[in-house]
Amino acid sequence: MAPMKLSSEMARAFPSLTLVQPTSHLLPKKFTLSNVLFVPSMHKNIISASKFCRHNKAKLEFSHFSFCVKDLHTGAPLLTGPTKDGVYYWPASITSPQANVLTKKDVDLHHRFGHPSFNVLKQLVPFLNISTIKDFPVKLPFGTSSLTTSAPLEVIFSDVWSSPIYSLDGYKYYVIFVDHFTKYIWLYPIKCKSDTTNTFIYFKALVEKKFGRSILTLYSDNGGEFQALASFLATHGVSHLTSPPHAPEHNGYAERRHLHIVETSLALLSHASMPLIYWPHAFQTAVYLINRMPTPTLNNTSPYYKLFGSTPKYTHLHNFGCLCYPWLRPYASHKLAPCSIACAFLGYSPTQHAYLCLDPTTNRLYSSRHVRFVEMVYPFSQLTPTPSSENQSPDSWCALSLPLTTLNPSSIESSNPSPSTSPPAVASTSNNPPTPSAPVDIPNRHLSTCPHLSASNNIYKPIHKLNLLAQRSTPEPTSLKQALADPKWRETMSIQHQALITNHTWDLVPISPSQNIIGSKWVFLTKYNSDGSFQKHKARLVALGFHQRPGLDYNETFSPVIKPATVRLLLSLAVTNGWTLRQLDINDAFLQGTLSDDVYMAQPPGFVDPEHPTHVCRLRKAIYGLKQEPRAWYTELRTYLLSISFINSVSDTSLFIQKGTKTLFVLVYVDDIIVTGPCPNEVSDFISSLSVRFSLKDLGHLSYFLEVEVQTCSHGLFLSQRKYIIDLLARAKMLDAKPMPTPMESNTRLTLAMGTPLDHPKDYRALVGSLQYLALTRPDIAFADQYISQFPLKLHAFSDSDWAGDKTDYISTGAYIVYLGRNPISWSSKKQCSVSRSSTEAEYRAIAQAASELAWLGNIMLELGISSTTTPTIYCDNIGAVNLSSNPVFHSRMKHLAIDYYFIWEKVQAGALHVTPVVNDDQLADALTKPLSRPRLHMLLSKIGLTSRPSILRGHDKNP
Repeated sequence: MAPMKLSSEMARAFPSLTLVQPTSHLLPKKFTLSNVLFVPSMHKNIISASKFCRHNKAKLEFSHFSFCVKDLHTGAPLLTGPTKDGVYYWPASITSPQANVLTKKDVDLHHRFGHPSFNVLKQLVPFLNISTIKDFPVKLPFGTSSLTTSAPLEVIFSDVWSSPIYSLDGYKYYVIFVDHFTKYIWLYPIKCKSDTTNTFIYFKALVEKKFGRSILTLYSDNGGEFQALASFLATHGVSHLTSPPHAPEHNGYAERRHLHIVETSLALLSHASMPLIYWPHAFQTAVYLINRMPTPTLNNTSPYYKLFGSTPKYTHLHNFGCLCYPWLRPYASHKLAPCSIACAFLGYSPTQHAYLCLDPTTNRLYSSRHVRFVEMVYPFSQLTPTPSSENQSPDSWCALSLPLTTLNPSSIESSNPSPSTSPPAVASTSNNPPTPSAPVDIPNRHLSTCPHLSASNNIYKPIHKLNLLAQRSTPEPTSLKQALADPKWRETMSIQHQALITNHTWDLVPISPSQNIIGSKWVFLTKYNSDGSFQKHKARLVALGFHQRPGLDYNETFSPVIKPATVRLLLSLAVTNGWTLRQLDINDAFLQGTLSDDVYMAQPPGFVDPEHPTHVCRLRKAIYGLKQEPRAWYTELRTYLLSISFINSVSDTSLFIQKGTKTLFVLVYVDDIIVTGPCPNEVSDFISSLSVRFSLKDLGHLSYFLEVEVQTCSHGLFLSQRKYIIDLLARAKMLDAKPMPTPMESNTRLTLAMGTPLDHPKDYRALVGSLQYLALTRPDIAFADQYISQFPLKLHAFSDSDWAGDKTDYISTGAYIVYLGRNPISWSSKKQCSVSRSSTEAEYRAIAQAASELAWLGNIMLELGISSTTTPTIYCDNIGAVNLSSNPVFHSRMKHLAIDYYFIWEKVQAGALHVTPVVNDDQLADALTKPLSRPRLHMLLSKIGLTSRPSILRGHDKNP
């Protein structure tokens, strides 16, 4: 076989071969061969006689029984060797192990152990002929430390490492804790540095309870994340030592571990061709292996042995990122589904006796005890290139992790899978949150109170960031032109239009002056499954219902809304009695309702009939966007259900009941229907009869309803709104927020004066409403939700005056602006009735005018049924007037203002009014009292809320 051309890495690993003469009576001599070649299939080293003589200035003499190496100039013998089977054997030893020939088994073990050095691997497998594949850069060592410890946990070194790349789970950092005595490492991925505090508290409680010892000293740098621990450490008697500023060498134990962890992890990722967004899994696997590797600082024992007193096992180790097949039969959708799928091995579960396996095509993570491994096949090498760590945004990292092709079956069949492997009992010092890489033997205890849906194997939901990426990569069209240019959306629109024609939704009729013709538009939506994965594109033709006129083309619009308690009651009955729960989705439900009113609509944009381009659509059936569409559909469905012996519940009109020979319960929410009953066959018969009357999809067992995910477990049903919560966090820009153990702190007291008023209060109200809907499955947030919704729109005013502004009669001008929330609802600019002797007097008169307006508006709100728990506030920029409103000491100065004074003072004392100072720059009523400069006027008008007409409305002007 021809020799292999060495890569740059191999060239560094095999630069030369040094041969050492064995101890003998001959002269000691070292021989060197340069530019040696590496032949993978050869298991012996072959020496070129001519090159040897040329490089070492020697000559060779051969005889029948032996050979001799002599000095070229002196002829002195330097080495002799025997012959065997007609071959001359070199008797010297090879001192450069990197030049040895590697067997497949050697390389495989090298990969499994995380690419350690030859000397480390030599300690694990004595006399093993193996070398390193990569040479890691090595920094110069720091000075030796005089610190000594006699037991575990006496001194813990800690440091935070920052990744240049966000992981797929959103992790940016990790924090490590290194025990000085055992050199054992615990690693926790974290999303922000402030998580270090909670992580250390968790780590401290975990290891101290496990080992029965207390942490005596924590050594770290001076980072703010560790300074936040000062009070906690002092309270618990832990000494906190820190390194001097800009001297990381003093925290050398942690710094060296960073170097070791990063190098090992990059080797694992590089060898598996995996994207860098999986760095937390690689780092945790690296720490798992490092803790089990012998180290010279522990007399060639491992940190695991030093900590636990037992030798770690290595039989369960496998190549990181290699192809594996977890056993998934218990989770198959049906009996003919495959019992396993091709996955990539992502390491060892820290809390279970299981392996972590990632499906590259769906990004779903499996935790399974029974896994078959194909050690030398790496799925990511066939799916995506490994991204570099530079010039990449988080979105691009997510994109690189998306597989582009499927595995090549031939490559899998050509490899011999290893037999099914069961991992050993992995003892872990970790419960569930956060996920460390430190194994210690304690039972797995879940802190969550949610029911467990699996026993020995866990299947985790796919990570949603890829699904968010998919949504961004295929955005909905923003215009009809854009949609028609896209073949996918054009096909979706054509299908919807054809469905309307088939359903005989309208008749084309000539246009008439007496008709009220409403418009229509296309609305585009990308639908996703409950787990966030892509489902389908959807296009709807929507009527512009705001063009309708009451009494002309619509009358009644009421449609019942389902009550959450009814849903929970029905589910509880089904679970208690063991009834089947089926879910139906009516296709184009609103299009199946029959209209009783004459409604005329323009032809759909993009689908005008070429034979009748001037005709309009006389609607025969309801269509999306009409004011009466929900009621039309509900009436159509109700009429049918009543005709087949159902009774409409009086307590909740969304519930239909059939009793007698059959017992069925039907719960309706627009086009989503739940059917349950004691007999599965009767449920199936009802669904069959309903499908004859309406076009529907049988979605099988109930799984997703009203934004609620329904999962069946051994204890009944597990209800959650996980996807809804993730969407809510995304809208609130709180995806990276830290989780809290309770919805509210026990001593929380909210007041109207707390916090800063929002620029857009409607966003707050929208979030409060969303939280109210979330309480559908979360009673624990019910109190918190009603507590934060106790602060309605606030009635307040700004009052101001221009003292003696009119130089003709020196009468002041008073003004006010009254707001309900952020909206100005009343304002006035008026000269006062008499001359004021001071600016305080003029401002006080303006306050009286504003107070009168607030009292009148408050009475109107009471008549409208709008009660407010907040006290109206008047903002004034004159301190004297503010103090006068509540301080009777000034009464003697204002005898001539007795009526105004007592009017304001009485309301303030009764708690019906607040008068609060405001700085002059924020006095909005200043714009109504006198002429202002252009910059000042424009600034105040912007704060008041006066703007130009939005550009989006200018297109509706008939005469622009």
